[in-house]
Amino acid sequence: MASDGVLTRLQKEVGSMQQEISKLQEVMLRLEAKIDTKFQEFKEEFRGDLQALLDQYFGSLPTGSLANGATDKGKGVLCAPLRFLPKETEFPQAPVDPKLTEASRVHQQNQSQMVGASAKTSRLECPRFDGIDFKRWWTKLK
Repeated sequence: MASDGVLTRLQKEVGSMQQEISKLQEVMLRLEAKIDTKFQEFKEEFRGDLQALLDQYFGSLPTGSLANGATDKGKGVLCAPLRFLPKETEFPQAPVDPKLTEASRVHQQNQSQMVGASAKTSRLECPRFDGIDFKRWWTKLK
């Protein structure tokens, strides 16, 4: 008789756990649906942004039958030939810090002086390490 009480209590606990699992599964399904919706929205927004960028740099795709056939299948294909900006196109210049330009000028001067100096220097002899007496070789280097 005591075992009947234990079984009943265990059955109730198992039943309540099963109910909790069912609730968790429902929550998971709702979250999955929500994630899928958000992902689809992101995908469409990203596709639109990417298409706008491609249109900006390469021009829009032609409206001919080939382009329409490709988009009908859901596979975007760059059918249009690449269009580049004319050579005489001027791009806006970014503002440059005067300190940076001065540092660059000084660096270039120093490099040109070093190149000139390196052409004039002669080769120095350096003793080679024979693998036996490190201290003696090190003192010769100093």
